[in-house]
Amino acid sequence: MSINTATGALTSGPSITVYGASGVSCLAIHPTGNHLYVGADSSLGGFIQVFSVGGTGALTAINQVPTSRGKNCIAIDSGGDFMYVTNSGDNVVNSFSIDENTGALTLLEADPAGTFPEAVALTP
Repeated sequence: MSINTATGALTSGPSITVYGASGVSCLAIHPTGNHLYVGADSSLGGFIQVFSVGGTGALTAINQVPTSRGKNCIAIDSGGDFMYVTNSGDNVVNSFSIDENTGALTLLEADPAGTFPEAVALTP
């Protein structure tokens, strides 16, 4: 997809495949624009598919990082250091640190988040 910055209109572009996903629920772009993160679910559990974003906007799959079960929604802090991922099946929010250069995620913790958390948002 591309966005017309004058009108806000979306234009379809090349599609991507998230291997092993039974459903894709959310995506987020790192503040540097160098990495795209896609929240997905499978019969084996949730995961984040990590893509690098090339200079032309081309996406290259880097890896998949497991999360807890259920629908995933992603929020990245404005500095690009941390990611928070809801997991509706296990009723938790996973927190990750982000390596700005490689896009790699490191799990920090899984915190209880009530019943069926579906979204997460951060304020500055």
